[in-house]
Amino acid sequence: MKFNNDITKLKLGPLNLNEQKLLFLIFNKVKKGSDITITELELLKIVNKNLSQLDDLLASINVKFSKASFKKIIKTPKGYTLKTFNLFDNFVISNKLKN
Repeated sequence: MKFNNDITKLKLGPLNLNEQKLLFLIFNKVKKGSDITITELELLKIVNKNLSQLDDLLASINVKFSKASFKKIIKTPKGYTLKTFNLFDNFVISNKLKN
């Protein structure tokens, strides 16, 4: 997968290996062009079926990914406007209990 070097400007902090794997899984799904849903099996594959690592991954990405934003200064007829964009419109971590 190719990506624009601007991705390195994301302020996510240092990412560990599992966080990097998840980020590139997300990029790959974005490339396909639809809503992004990551299954439990995909997450377990990233952490080699280690549930403790899965808990750590979900906690860390919740913090790091929610901080990712971009700012753009837009020139208007009356001056300038600062516009902020977030990496995700919605970011939901759901734990569905099975009956």
